[in-house]
Amino acid sequence: AGTIIMKFFKAFQSNPRLYVVTTTLQAAAIDLAHFMVIFLAVFVAYSNLGHIFFGGDLVQFSSMQRSFNTAFMVLQGEFGWYVDAMDGLTGLSSGMPRNFLQIWFWSYNIFVLQILLNMLMAIILEQYSLVT
Repeated sequence: AGTIIMKFFKAFQSNPRLYVVTTTLQAAAIDLAHFMVIFLAVFVAYSNLGHIFFGGDLVQFSSMQRSFNTAFMVLQGEFGWYVDAMDGLTGLSSGMPRNFLQIWFWSYNIFVLQILLNMLMAIILEQYSLVT
């Protein structure tokens, strides 16, 4: 699959506008690799915290795989589980305060969604401005 993608990007070289895309990604490759290390460390940490804190209470965090999936889906804008958990009149069944869920959710959204993804955009746009 990787070779097909590489051939696809190589075909971009024939079109000047698409060539800018490949050149930008090539120029940003090292910075993107460093960003991915930071992003994955934070993403895994939040997924682990979700599993440890809420794994017994919420099916979305009941396993590490579900915890990773839930964290990824929050990045995609899917957080109906959070609304359902916060609308309930009772607390979490383990006795964990719902405030911890709020802190996890909002800190994740602010730190990962707002700050880290904006850093990703800044890395790409900086290289784009140098290429063009």
